Amino acid sequence: MVGSGHLGVVSFEIDSQTLRLQLDLMKDAEPIKGSVRDAAGTAHPFTGWLELVQTLERLRADGATTEEDRR
Repeated sequence: MVGSGHLGVVSFEIDSQTLRLQLDLMKDAEPIKGSVRDAAGTAHPFTGWLELVQTLERLRADGATTEEDRR
């Protein structure tokens, strides 16, 4: 969503490890729309607050998403 939204970082604390996610939001989208990128850079698109929360919960449950993170 380059150029069309706001860029932010969301962090969750998991067993003393931090999971870093990148949040891309489409500016002025109604309902909220965008994607969350995991540590591997994979985009997980969502539309609406419920899908955003579901995406964050799924990524949080998945934990480490790259081989480097798993070491």
